Amino acid sequence: MEDRYSNEEYLNHDQELYVPKKKSGSKFATGFLAGAFSTLCVCALIVGVMLLMSGRFGIPGMFTGGSSVTVTPPESQADAQQAEGDGAQDPAAGAQTGSQYAPEASKFSPQFEEKIAEINKYIDSMFIFPIDQEKMLDEAVKGYVNGLGDIYSAYYTPEEYQETLDDSDGNYVGIGVVVQQDANTNAVKVMNVYPDSPAEAGGMQNEDIIIKVEGEDISTWSLNEVVKAIRGVEGTPVNVTVYRSGEEVEISMIRKGLTKITVESEMLQDHVGYIKLTEFDAVSIEQMRSAVKELQAQGMERMVLDLRDNPGGLLTTVVTLADDFLPQANIFYFKDKAGNRTDYNSEPSQLYTGPMTVLINGNSASASEVLSGTLKDNDRALIVGEQSFGKGIVQSFYPLSDGSGIKLTTSHYFTPDGTDIHGVGIAPDIEIKDDRNTEEDEQLVRAVEEVKKLK
Repeated sequence: MEDRYSNEEYLNHDQELYVPKKKSGSKFATGFLAGAFSTLCVCALIVGVMLLMSGRFGIPGMFTGGSSVTVTPPESQADAQQAEGDGAQDPAAGAQTGSQYAPEASKFSPQFEEKIAEINKYIDSMFIFPIDQEKMLDEAVKGYVNGLGDIYSAYYTPEEYQETLDDSDGNYVGIGVVVQQDANTNAVKVMNVYPDSPAEAGGMQNEDIIIKVEGEDISTWSLNEVVKAIRGVEGTPVNVTVYRSGEEVEISMIRKGLTKITVESEMLQDHVGYIKLTEFDAVSIEQMRSAVKELQAQGMERMVLDLRDNPGGLLTTVVTLADDFLPQANIFYFKDKAGNRTDYNSEPSQLYTGPMTVLINGNSASASEVLSGTLKDNDRALIVGEQSFGKGIVQSFYPLSDGSGIKLTTSHYFTPDGTDIHGVGIAPDIEIKDDRNTEEDEQLVRAVEEVKKLK
């Protein structure tokens, strides 16, 4: 699944009917250099000496804390928060001193210690600014985890960790966008700009590439760092620079308190209900169920579910929503590092049993791929659009003893037919592209045509 921050932020707007429109904007340039190797090396060195000198941390690479919280998608987002004990193992139970990946603190090589001592000599004698050892330790540990080379794994300070866990309640202060980070280029792309948000008022557009926050280049930042910089105190300004159509555009906004609205719906002609789900958040379950029931009250006989540009979200949310559409069946399963398999199955009852088509595109990731994949494999819906993103891995949060936490990629997930879609994606049953030179939404038109044919 996708991590919590494959999604960036969300917005507050009225629950009005969704009017399908053609997205505007042109193709964007990709390619930001991801990571700074030298910085990671220094951070890894610093963490070693901090461990040796302070004795405040356990052994690098060793799991600590209680039961995991698994997050799907995101994610975003890659992106799925799992309740304690809900199929997750406690890696701290039975953990042993040391690690096959990192040595015990007492076993760092003499060359390593000499290197740190040499660096500290120059810091102590030449560095002109005050030294914040707490910050150095946090940055060193971040660099150590970043050294895994996995964009979805991260270290969080106590403040960041709590903010991450609190994010699923549906309320936050920000600008009202959902973003996704490319695992290869590190580029942060705007997936959705919501109505009545600071981002909309400032002129931000879908598919903008965020390149600076408050004038600082963010090309080497993690998505969590970008999110933290954009969010803040209500009523305060934030300046974001985006890349669009070959130009840099600076956008000034005022942060405000927002509530996530992740579902938009409309009754189309011939009793076809249309529902767009922008992400799988905790609030999405009731919003989706309300939309389905409202459309059923209006006489919906067929449904088009739009998961385009949906970067993912919470595991518990996608499992619940899949259960609403499926008879008793396997939703998906995942395998961890040891090869242990965990299955998620639906119950016999269904909220909606009528014909369905599902829209996906290259930005449909993680939880979006879980839902579209299980509906496809269980012959429950026809998938229309383009190949999805291909994020078939799950992240887990682990609390550390000082209130901080880490997020690690811990398993692959598989569709009911046993397909590992990571790096591949879900193939649509009917492939059709969206012609950006026309006002018509060709994919939606085709999805409506196809759902009318289904029995």
